[in-house]
Amino acid sequence: RTAAKKSPQALIQHIFKFHKPKNEEECPTDFSDAAMKKTLLKTIRVYHQDKNPVDPHGLSWHLLCREITKQLNEKYELYK
Repeated sequence: RTAAKKSPQALIQHIFKFHKPKNEEECPTDFSDAAMKKTLLKTIRVYHQDKNPVDPHGLSWHLLCREITKQLNEKYELYK
């Protein structure tokens, strides 16, 4: 939760460092203001709960992805 209070870049880097995606996605590298909206959308797609079903990843991973997506969506709202 403390990572969610930081910048979008810090949040995304924290997520990829401590909660590596199951599909081996690489952490985004372009965090410029112009690209941040796209970077957030890509990260939301990687961690969206529909892309990370309970089977085969488990309930705890699914719930974590749901929370990650919620935090990322809050950051995305700042760029609308």
